[in-house]
Amino acid sequence: MQIKILLIVNNLGPSSKCIHTSKGINERIKQLLLFCLLGTLTFSFAQERAIFGVNNGGNGSLGTIFKTDLNGENYTILHELKYTNPGAQPDNSSLCEVKGTLYGTTGDGGEFENGVLYAYHIATETYTKLHDFEKVTSGRSPYSNVILAKNGKLYGTTLYGGLYDLGTLFEYDIASKTLTKKLDFDGVTMGQNLYANVIQGSDGKLYGLTNRGGTYGQGVLFSYDYTTESFSTLFNFDGDNTGVAPTILVEVAEGTLYGTTSGGGADKSGTLFKYSIDSNTFEKKFDFARASTGGSPSLSLTIGTNGNLYGLTRDGGVNNRGVIYEYNIALESYTKKFDLTLENGNTPTGKLIEVGNNKFMGLTNLGGSNNDGVIFEFDIQTNTYTKKFDFELSSAGKNPKGSFVMASNGKLYATAEKGGYGLSGTLYQYDFENDSFEKKIDFNYAENGKNFKAGFAKGNNGKLYITTSAGGNNLSYGTLLEYNPSDNTLLKKFDFSPTQSPQNLTEASVMMASNGKIYGVSTFMGNQESLFEFDLQTNTYTPRVSFASPSFGNTPSELMEATDGKIYGTTSSGGLNNIGYIFQYDFIEDNFQNVGDFVGTDFGHSGKALFQASNGKLYGMSFNGGANKKGILFEFDITTKTLTKKYDFTTSYSGNNTSLIEVDQNVLYGFYSGGVNNAGGIFKFNIVTNEFTEVTVFDVLNTGFLPQFRLLKTSENTLLGLLKNSNYTDITKQGVLFHLNPQTNQLTTLIEFDSSTGLSPIGAPVEMEYDTLLSTNPIEDSPTIQIYPNPVSEKLTITSLPTEIVQIHIYDVLGRQHLYKKIYDQDKSIELTSLKPGLYFLKLTIGNGETQKFKFIKK
Repeated sequence: MQIKILLIVNNLGPSSKCIHTSKGINERIKQLLLFCLLGTLTFSFAQERAIFGVNNGGNGSLGTIFKTDLNGENYTILHELKYTNPGAQPDNSSLCEVKGTLYGTTGDGGEFENGVLYAYHIATETYTKLHDFEKVTSGRSPYSNVILAKNGKLYGTTLYGGLYDLGTLFEYDIASKTLTKKLDFDGVTMGQNLYANVIQGSDGKLYGLTNRGGTYGQGVLFSYDYTTESFSTLFNFDGDNTGVAPTILVEVAEGTLYGTTSGGGADKSGTLFKYSIDSNTFEKKFDFARASTGGSPSLSLTIGTNGNLYGLTRDGGVNNRGVIYEYNIALESYTKKFDLTLENGNTPTGKLIEVGNNKFMGLTNLGGSNNDGVIFEFDIQTNTYTKKFDFELSSAGKNPKGSFVMASNGKLYATAEKGGYGLSGTLYQYDFENDSFEKKIDFNYAENGKNFKAGFAKGNNGKLYITTSAGGNNLSYGTLLEYNPSDNTLLKKFDFSPTQSPQNLTEASVMMASNGKIYGVSTFMGNQESLFEFDLQTNTYTPRVSFASPSFGNTPSELMEATDGKIYGTTSSGGLNNIGYIFQYDFIEDNFQNVGDFVGTDFGHSGKALFQASNGKLYGMSFNGGANKKGILFEFDITTKTLTKKYDFTTSYSGNNTSLIEVDQNVLYGFYSGGVNNAGGIFKFNIVTNEFTEVTVFDVLNTGFLPQFRLLKTSENTLLGLLKNSNYTDITKQGVLFHLNPQTNQLTTLIEFDSSTGLSPIGAPVEMEYDTLLSTNPIEDSPTIQIYPNPVSEKLTITSLPTEIVQIHIYDVLGRQHLYKKIYDQDKSIELTSLKPGLYFLKLTIGNGETQKFKFIKK
């Protein structure tokens, strides 16, 4: 099908396409004339059928959506679920600002799950991942953030990794965007495991501490000269005398360092020490005594403008919740200033920052209204402690282990180790002058969700629906997604809450009923299981049936709508015999009932889903029970409400919790368990003659195993299926798409999933027919910037944008502006659901003034 659109200015005469205009012509006609000059635009459409599926591979193993043709060939990844702001558990020290950009590290997350180095751009409020830490080449778990050295480069340390897996020191060149490992810590000679970051002394050398290792295994004070690339062990901590596990250094005067240890000393509660660089002498200045002075000083030492040191301990004091202390260097005297409490914040792990007028700001890891930590202010003159802000899991994050940095805009910035939308930490801003808090970044935030546990459900609106078991912006309890094959758009429809989350215990797809609504089962928390309804028009979630009562059972299966217009499913417990039952839900009358109890050992616990054959009856399998205790195949007559056992599985051919399809009339195909190496296989069953026949056997060495849910019979009468695991001979492969020839019973591997195609396919593949756009004619071709899909129904994606600010304008054919916004991402999706169908013009203005223009159709 080809549609040709010709722009013609109306009301200008019967034969006029473009005319001269007089000086007095109204503005509307001028606009029409302008767009008349744009000429024609041709679009070509076609009907296409394809196979769609999902797996749990892709970037970060969050999941991908893929398609193939009806033969299982021409594999294409359509969407990868991704983290926004990749990286998890941001770290202990303060962030580092360089020219309006904050640099920091996370101890986890990233491509290798070893942490990342990142940048947060204050003006644009954008996040950039700079480096994925790799165990050997750069280290793992960088818990210390970074510092800016005098050579303009960043330096940091890792807790583990490197050549000996004992930690590294690394350098990051901001200009070239390259990270270089400079040191591999070896344990005895150099020390090991670095929680604290290095500092740069007035002599230009870097000074640091290892948490363990050295001569006595209790930690090392070291120096590193990046000019000569030379390392020196300066002091070995010995435990009871000098301390254990040193944590932080601060240079109080040229050549004079002070620091603390978190353990050891006379009371085994930590020490405060002095190190003179010029004379290479170490002096213990104070032994912490847990009850009276506080114990386990954290990464907290800071020098005040009055010349005194201020710090925090993690525990000890009157309440054993930690203390704020002062050390007078001139008088060599220690003063406990304040005992922390549970209510106002406790167990601090970062350091204080001075903000003026004798006041310091700080963070506690725990305590406060939610026991998630607090922001506090402390006046050293009056010893007044004021709680300023309570952290909360989702809205702010929890467990702020780091320290504040004051940025050039006068605001304080820091991180929380956990919480946020991704439950992996947050980066936030605190305006101490106006007492206002703002969360800026959610680390490892999977906005669209992550981790599929079941496959697509076909909608009668030409779209596909699927749920994720985690991610989204409601405490990471999963999402409902809508995929449109026609324009390749993926739209999040709903964020599930803790009491709504589907798919945790039952790997069940949702379904679209004939009323156009989505139905599914929630099985996340024991007594909160439910059958739910989701209205796509209002985006409203409604629980329809609660399985809280023991008589209702638990673990409801995937749902299906039968030809009588009712929804059917099963439970794994409850009912007359407490081993489950078949239920019916009438969504018109909102009526739920048990229509068939599984009876004793004859039936066992039902599997994932029921299937309606051409005779109108429902069929399913159980994975236990029956004469051989290996499961059964059963039949349910929806008219007479009669439940009948059709076949007892055997030791060689065991039942499982997958589903069935009808390949030929009265002939069902399904997967069985057991067999050679317990790899299972495929069987067929004649529902008239009750004849069971083995079709093919899976082979762990060749074909793969762990079949997924059910086979797919395509419109071309081919059979396709998915296996979660590949053969044992190639560890780089994980999952198989196969073709089964029902005439010859020959099984052919079409795709072996790997890191490039996505690993571990989930659920059953589905076939979908949809409209596809063959070609468009844009106004200007950009060699780099692209827009898709075109035509678009909901979201328009712009790819390969430059890193600077881009202005977006969208106009209709009358020149009216419908959208203006600034964006900063290189890839950006724009929500267009509010636009009426028609032709529109997209204008992009890049920071340097360059413009790009595109035409697109809103469907």
